[in-house]
Amino acid sequence: MRAPLGLAGALLVYFTWPIAWGAWYAQKADTVIGLLREDRPVNLPDTLAALDAFNLAMRANPSALIRLDRSELLVGAARGLNWAAPDSQREQWLRDAEADLEAGLGGAPARGIAWLRLAAVREALGGPSPRVAGALLMSIETAPVIPRL
Repeated sequence: MRAPLGLAGALLVYFTWPIAWGAWYAQKADTVIGLLREDRPVNLPDTLAALDAFNLAMRANPSALIRLDRSELLVGAARGLNWAAPDSQREQWLRDAEADLEAGLGGAPARGIAWLRLAAVREALGGPSPRVAGALLMSIETAPVIPRL
């Protein structure tokens, strides 16, 4: 009886270890994300440290929710660090955010705010286009889904 229980415990640790490490690394960025959500100023070193933490979280557990959270940080950094980061860096952050949003929404499509963020990123990168309208319509369609779930 001990052998199957020991094996089950080892399998549980093996399969949950990446999730735990991903959450631990992503938690290191909570302060910066909180400042961005409150529309308070952030500085470049803290933002870069938060991005590094999210990159480690992505390597440990590349889940849809971590990708969506990292996209929020990337968009906030691109928008909030106008004075501290060059235009090329901010554009790269927006492109990374677009890639994270597309991959993250593939795994968690019922996130209306993430679809709205994708529409805003696409508009910032390429101006108004059908791709922006598609993401915006998905935001309108999926936003009421979460309260019903």
